[in-house]
Amino acid sequence: MSKDQPQLVAKRICDRLATYFKQKSRTRYWIAVVYYSPDDCYNLFFNARRPRSWQRSWPIGIIKEADLDYLIAVLNAIHERYHFSYEYRQFQPLELSRLRREVKP
Repeated sequence: MSKDQPQLVAKRICDRLATYFKQKSRTRYWIAVVYYSPDDCYNLFFNARRPRSWQRSWPIGIIKEADLDYLIAVLNAIHERYHFSYEYRQFQPLELSRLRREVKP
């Protein structure tokens, strides 16, 4: 099975984001990227938090190709449409520094 182009994966994720993103004032939005080692994949979650309120989190995608270059391309393609910040979890220090350096803030 061949990999989808990063732009196609990013488009699918952006389509899912559109259902959850309601541009409300005083609300913080961000995307959490979590490396899941048993399946060797990346899980993406869309998070929203209003002041004095609970945080909400929705799963928006799984990237099964555990290639860091591929992940960087997908995240940069998402950033072209939505300028959310990224939160990285369960990454090795070298991978984390590379993500912070190469993914658009």
